[in-house]
Amino acid sequence: HGYAKRTPTSPWRGDTRVPRELLLRETPAGTRLGQRPLPALQGLRGAPLQWPQRTLSAGETLIDTGGLDGRSIEIEWSITTATASEFGLQVRSGPGEATLIGVCRRRGMLFIDRQHSGFVPSTERWAGRREVALDNAQGPITLRVLVDRCSVEVFTGDGAAVLTELVF
Repeated sequence: HGYAKRTPTSPWRGDTRVPRELLLRETPAGTRLGQRPLPALQGLRGAPLQWPQRTLSAGETLIDTGGLDGRSIEIEWSITTATASEFGLQVRSGPGEATLIGVCRRRGMLFIDRQHSGFVPSTERWAGRREVALDNAQGPITLRVLVDRCSVEVFTGDGAAVLTELVF
């Protein structure tokens, strides 16, 4: 309850996540529940921007967003190979602030790190990294990232892993 009282949103309290479709996935461990954004959301998209496949070095920036409004954006991120044990993508970034979405291949995890995401109602409980296990952290991965005015949501392409964080 302390978190909701201190969120800097008005006139609402709380958050409505992206509408999701639930699905059953067959895995080596048996049938599992998955989720992905509703296909109907595709009708809200504007014209897509695409960047060619590239290999990045440590600390290298993939794109210069030059005027791209990143307050509400969808990113489809396909990772075919990576030699780094951990890598990521910054969203909602500005002077001294950024939210990091990443993959830790060594530990087999997908994560969102809010350590430098700006206002956090409780640093003891809500700053830092949230993680979820990836089925195949070593192979190709497709991530669907939805950034809205106060949320960041990440879905794996197969619907196996999902993370959602509020970012103020």
